[in-house]
Amino acid sequence: MRALTRPAQIYIGALFALAIFSFVSSALVVTTRAEWIITALLLAVLIALLDLFPVTVRDQSIEITVSTAVKIAGLLMFEPSVVIAGVFIGTTLAELRLQRANVKRVFNTSQMTVLYTVMAFMYRTLQGDSVTIIETPRNLISLGALAVSDLILGSLVVSIVIALTTRSSVLDVWFENFRPIIWHDLSMVPLGAFMTILWRLSPFAVVFGAVPLVLLRYSQQMAFDLRRQTFSALQVLAQILDERDVHTNHHCQHVANHAVEIAHVLGLSQGEVDVISRAAYLHDIGKIGMSNEILFKPGALTVVEKETAKRHVVVGAQLLESFPLFQRGALYVRYHHERWDGGGYPDGLKGEQIPLGARILTVADSYQAMIEDRPYRAALSAEEALDEIEKHTGTQFDPTVVRALYQAKGVVVQRARLANERVLSDARTV
Repeated sequence: MRALTRPAQIYIGALFALAIFSFVSSALVVTTRAEWIITALLLAVLIALLDLFPVTVRDQSIEITVSTAVKIAGLLMFEPSVVIAGVFIGTTLAELRLQRANVKRVFNTSQMTVLYTVMAFMYRTLQGDSVTIIETPRNLISLGALAVSDLILGSLVVSIVIALTTRSSVLDVWFENFRPIIWHDLSMVPLGAFMTILWRLSPFAVVFGAVPLVLLRYSQQMAFDLRRQTFSALQVLAQILDERDVHTNHHCQHVANHAVEIAHVLGLSQGEVDVISRAAYLHDIGKIGMSNEILFKPGALTVVEKETAKRHVVVGAQLLESFPLFQRGALYVRYHHERWDGGGYPDGLKGEQIPLGARILTVADSYQAMIEDRPYRAALSAEEALDEIEKHTGTQFDPTVVRALYQAKGVVVQRARLANERVLSDARTV
């Protein structure tokens, strides 16, 4: 887990204090009646069991579970104090069982307790004395408010701590992490209402409510597993390509590392950094069909061979475009051989017409290519490579991205050379 900033620590501490206050207050109410104690404990057990099987959405940073439907059902059926106590105990039990850092356990339990405290009292305020669930307009308004608050408040609380930790925009964090799971959050309220109706028909009928929960959890896991497996398969292709040439072994991984460093210096959101990282790792995947005669030719390429080699950016982009997960990164792959002055390929884009992600890949790829041995030349030192990058700033490379590379590598640029110079043949990376 990324080290917490001071603001993030204060934020989590405040949530923890609110959660403890809410739980203690609720526990004092719940312990006045035996049936409330039993209900809170049963609710806690159900929540804990479902929370033990989360679905990871984004690289271990965001997880979703179907326990939300049970919590919503609890809000519809029981006193707020019962639900708050059940959520606190259930989440705590699950967090203790899962292998997580203590600070993450504290945050997860705290944010869930605070969230359902707000939702419980909001729902009771909107419902008033009504005992029905979906029969009246007032019921529907109350359910709609639950759905919106679960979606917005729940994701906002998590987005804030991620933003404070990564020094990103809260809006960027929300958009990148929670947009893919909007429908999951919205579906939990109808499922919770369905379970409540079954409970009122017969407590044993709730067993049937478990069926859609299990199916939903299974389908979510399958969808996210497919995304991971797709990227893993493409990674294998990139690794196979790297291993074809002893001179460029692990080239794509090194380019990805440089690109991520540059993106962080430029202050891009973590979601955009992830897209750039994936695109960098796969930027040469279009070379998978390129002949060894062209790929390893020790001398200069002929005109026909150059045109064939240039096709790899189009082929790579077309391959990645077929996967929804990589469509944004496909643009970066297509344009990572464009030049700042418009003299690149395949489309001759110029300046800021070139997507920023592609401009980052251009610099990262060129830098890594220079410090590697190639069939047509020996590797440059890091200092020599940075000097060559500087020479072609403003012609081949975006000056802003170059400054970010220098900052990432801990180099102070004494001067900027922005003259229109021909790119050295040693800098070619096709």
